[in-house]
Amino acid sequence: MFERLQERQESNRKYWYRVGAGASIAITLGVLLLRWYLDDQEERRTRRYSSAYADVTPVQSKPERVKLPGMSIEVPSAGFETGNYQTGKYSGRSGITYELSWALGKPDPNLEQTFRASTATMQQKLSLQNPPEISPRLQVVLGGQPAAQFLMKTLPGERKPFELVATYGTCGARIVVLVVAGVEVQAAAQQMIESFRCTPDPKQEEYRAEVVVAAREGWERLEETRLLLANAKGIEVQTALFAYSEGSVADIAKRELGAIGASMTPRAGTRGDKVYWTGVDDKGLPIAILGWRCRSQRVAVVLVQAPHGVPLDEGIALADTGRCLETDEKMPDYPIRQR
Repeated sequence: MFERLQERQESNRKYWYRVGAGASIAITLGVLLLRWYLDDQEERRTRRYSSAYADVTPVQSKPERVKLPGMSIEVPSAGFETGNYQTGKYSGRSGITYELSWALGKPDPNLEQTFRASTATMQQKLSLQNPPEISPRLQVVLGGQPAAQFLMKTLPGERKPFELVATYGTCGARIVVLVVAGVEVQAAAQQMIESFRCTPDPKQEEYRAEVVVAAREGWERLEETRLLLANAKGIEVQTALFAYSEGSVADIAKRELGAIGASMTPRAGTRGDKVYWTGVDDKGLPIAILGWRCRSQRVAVVLVQAPHGVPLDEGIALADTGRCLETDEKMPDYPIRQR
């Protein structure tokens, strides 16, 4: 169940559109194209009602190099940066709409299949007569590393034609995705790709959980890529941070944990400042869940699991110490279990 929770947590981090993960690719591209489409429609309306546009040709601004966490790139116009070294994005618009996003993780092995599945979303979001056309997977270079690229464009005859170039690469331990959308954007996308520089910081690339518990004697960390602790009795504790902030803590936690097979008590109780449930996982093992809302308004949980016949009490006591890390705060130092 812990593995399924990790997968669910990764695929649902909407903030960073979960670079390269599942249906979120379609959501990301759809949002980006819709943003470009609405901006372009507004610009066209402005031109229609303003004679000042009659003889004016838009001038492309000179590209400027933007320094981002562990990377840099030349962009056609200034944009907005959000996030941090491990997960973030930089996006803007100047005749074209672009977005560079990054996140710690491994490339999606089913990237092409996932990308092609996004055409239905594109067709629906932009009210196209036909699904857009997607090129075969192209091999390019991004920041000195091999990368995959796809070109998506509307078929002839569409009322609103567009092109979208999506490039998927890596920078150190992070996945990097550059998406450029608009009309005839391939040249601009190529310039941005060639200008991309990757300068990873190894210290920043170590896994950092956003939700932690206290480092207590007798508890050891089982993996370096997630916060999963266990004691000698086989009780395991894992933390998670869900992307969604709308709805109550109970609603969000029940939906997310229910999606991976957990069955929880109908009513939640409380333990201190946290919401509390008990139940069983998808294999019938006893579990306890403590949930609360971080300062960011996202919902954090600590999941406790034990073998049959082993009380959850020690795990619940550890879960009581759960908290959300501040932006620049380091994780507690947990001993790693030797295998």
